[in-house]
Amino acid sequence: MKLKRLAAMVVAVAMTVTLIPILVLANEGETEPEETTAVETTEPEKKETEETKPSETEPEAKETEPSEAEEKEPVEEPAETDGEKNASESKEDESEEKVPDEQDDVDAKDDVSGTTGNLKWSFNESTKTLTISPKTKNKTVAMPNYEFPNTPWKDYNYSVEKIVISKGVTSIGDFAFSLFGYVKSVTIPSGIKTIGFAAFAGTAIESISIPNTVTSIGDQTFINCTKLKAVTIPASVKTIGEKAFEGCSSLETVKILGSASIGDWAFQSCGKISALSLGSKVKAIGYRAFYGCKSLTSVTIPASVTKWGDYAFQSCDLLATVKLASGLKSIGVHAFSECTALTEITIPGSVSTIGAYAFFNCGSLSKAVIGTGVTKIGTGAFYMCKKLTSIDLPNSLQTLEDRVFSYCESLTNVNIPYGVTTVGDYLFNYCVNLETVTFPTSIKTMGGNLFTSNMILKQINITQDVYNINPDAWDGYVMTLKINELLDNSVTAKGKTAKVKYKKLRKKNQTVAASKVLNVAPKDQKALYVKVSGKKKITINKYTGAVTVKKKLKKGSYKIKVKVMVTGNETYKASGWKTVTFKIKVK
Repeated sequence: MKLKRLAAMVVAVAMTVTLIPILVLANEGETEPEETTAVETTEPEKKETEETKPSETEPEAKETEPSEAEEKEPVEEPAETDGEKNASESKEDESEEKVPDEQDDVDAKDDVSGTTGNLKWSFNESTKTLTISPKTKNKTVAMPNYEFPNTPWKDYNYSVEKIVISKGVTSIGDFAFSLFGYVKSVTIPSGIKTIGFAAFAGTAIESISIPNTVTSIGDQTFINCTKLKAVTIPASVKTIGEKAFEGCSSLETVKILGSASIGDWAFQSCGKISALSLGSKVKAIGYRAFYGCKSLTSVTIPASVTKWGDYAFQSCDLLATVKLASGLKSIGVHAFSECTALTEITIPGSVSTIGAYAFFNCGSLSKAVIGTGVTKIGTGAFYMCKKLTSIDLPNSLQTLEDRVFSYCESLTNVNIPYGVTTVGDYLFNYCVNLETVTFPTSIKTMGGNLFTSNMILKQINITQDVYNINPDAWDGYVMTLKINELLDNSVTAKGKTAKVKYKKLRKKNQTVAASKVLNVAPKDQKALYVKVSGKKKITINKYTGAVTVKKKLKKGSYKIKVKVMVTGNETYKASGWKTVTFKIKVK
């Protein structure tokens, strides 16, 4: 009997153990296998995600009421030892430390940093400042060049307001801060040598201090910095790149102190520049360098400029005063075209060529004085200068190209000097108030249609020989045409003695006026002078007769032999040559 009872109890226990998981599942709620399979098939990614996170149903499963068997046979958890309790408290403390407080979060935002090449950088959110410095103190390091927009600090281009480049950095790389549109302040330390392509393009800087260690400003460096108001280029800078300051629409003052070459488009469309100072050693002015600077009122071009780009000052609407320094060699194509406020211009004798359309459509230009030394006036140089009433052409002039005076509606009298050999087409086209013109006997080539629509032209002073070069040049375009045969001419000249102080000559060259060494008649005509013989250190200007005695010439008396001729006027032909001797005494 005992064995039968024992067997019955074993069977009962086994049945209870078997039913426990079934009861638990029943309490959780039954789920059909087909639905579970469907979820796994259609949303596998979601299920994987849910498995990695604590399940929302798991806590509920743990709270399921126990079965009767579990109530009858509860399992007691072992009591926590002191060591385990301390360990648990330590874990809780660590858990609390891992949760950052508000101050930690601010610090994380304030200090963002990194490296680029041999430089380190940091951005402070509170001060909106980006700082760049060498990794190693007391080292000089060049900033790398970048491809736009891939700079190390690109993620903060809408946050940075101030840039500080520390001492030791020797260059600013291409695109370094391009389109950082909120940057107002930049600190560039002494020691920076080059500023790269588009380095500060499109920033909001209002002023910039360029240290005198910088030698090169790259192309488009400050292009479209629309709030920049003033800039001074130090004497150390040798090159200002193409479009370096183009479109700086608030720029008012520009000072270039050294011998820089100004690149093409460098200050184009800087419409508020009213004060421009070019250093006495500036070498080149590029293509459209100051095109469209509509507020510029005056400019002085230094003698050091050896290269002009076309359209250098075109469309500077308020440019009323232009001073060209003696020593300047040429004036560029369209250099001052459409400068409608310009009223007069004096071109120094050092200039040899006036470029094509140099003063095209300068509608207020009334007077032009062209210095002795100019040999060529380019096509259309004074085209459409409708208020030009006076033009003084030098006897150094050799070539007048096409349309030089076309549409100069206020011109009344023009005397083309002896020495001119070539006259281009349409020279006086539509000069509707032109009355008299004198052509010299030196002309060899005559263009066509010289006087189209000159209906009041009264007299042309010309020899038959010159007229015969091209009879069609003027026929049919004037109401009355009178060929005025010029009279023969002669010159008399007498040499004189001029004194030069040896003390002054030891320091620099001395100049003696023509009137001090020669008496030439007739005096109402221009003259030409050619040295025949004499000391090499004594020279004479072909067009002015001025004598230059070069420094360190020894004391003594020197004879100089020259040939002189007068070039004629509207009545007389050019004279023949007269040989004469004068003396220079150095004592």
